[in-house]
Amino acid sequence: MEKNRVKEILRKEKGIAYGTVAQSCSPEGAEIAARAGLDFIIVDTEHTYFGLETSVNHFRAIEAHGATPIIRLPDDDPIAIAKALDSGAQGILIPLVSTKEKAESIVRATRYAPKGDRGMCPSCRATGQGLTPWQTYRKWSEEEVLVIALIETVEGVKNIDEICQVEGLDVIALGPYDLSGDMGLNAQVEHPDVIANLIKVAETARRNGKDVLAFPSSSSPEQLKKAVDFWEPKGVRLFNYSCDTGAMVAQYGYVMASIKSWTK
Repeated sequence: MEKNRVKEILRKEKGIAYGTVAQSCSPEGAEIAARAGLDFIIVDTEHTYFGLETSVNHFRAIEAHGATPIIRLPDDDPIAIAKALDSGAQGILIPLVSTKEKAESIVRATRYAPKGDRGMCPSCRATGQGLTPWQTYRKWSEEEVLVIALIETVEGVKNIDEICQVEGLDVIALGPYDLSGDMGLNAQVEHPDVIANLIKVAETARRNGKDVLAFPSSSSPEQLKKAVDFWEPKGVRLFNYSCDTGAMVAQYGYVMASIKSWTK
C-alpha cells in the first residue's frame, strides 16, 4: 500500500508538510489542491453540511495525486472514526480534545485489538474491498494512520502535558479561534494571551515527541511565510493554508476589487 505522505515527511528530521481544508461539497477543490502539490487535505465534516458519503469522493480525488486525505470529524464517536478509516481516510482530526481520557479513547478507536477496539472488516474501501490482504492492511493501518487532536479550550491547554503522554497520538493541532472564545477573547486570535497559550501547547507537544499542526489566519503566501517563520522555531512542522472556498473568496475578492478600481 502507499505510504502516508505526511507521515513520510514527518519521519525526516526537518520535514515540513503543507495542506489545506476542503469545505466544498465538490471534490474538485480537493483535487486541484492535491494536484498542485499540497501534502495533505483536511476534509471538514465538522463545519460543513456534508458527511462521509461525500467525503469518500474527496478521498479519491486526493489519493489520485498522492496527497494525504485527513477527515475532520465533528466529535470522537468511535463508530464514525472507524467508518472514516474504513472508507479511506489516512488520518483523523478530532476537535475539542481537552483531557487525556478523550485522547486515549480516540486512539483506541483507530487501533485494532489488543491495542484498541476498532472493528475489523477485511472487505472495506481501505483494503480495496479485499484486494489488499487483511494482514497487509492491518500492519499499514498501525503504522500509517495519522491521529490528530485539536487543542482549543483552556482545559485542553491546562492538560496538554497529560494529553501528550498518550501513545498513538501523532499530532497536536492548535485551535486559535475556539481557544480565544473560551478565554473570553472572541476571535482575537493574535491576542498575546492566546498566542502564549498556543506556544505553550506547541512547545509541550514537541518536548513529548508529538508533531504540531498550525492553522495560520493566512490568505496569501506572504502571510503564510510569516506564520511559518514564527511557528517553525517553536516546533510546528505542519501548516494549513486557508481552505478551498477561502482560496476562491480571496481570489475573487481580489479580482473584483481590481475591476472596481479601473471601472470607476
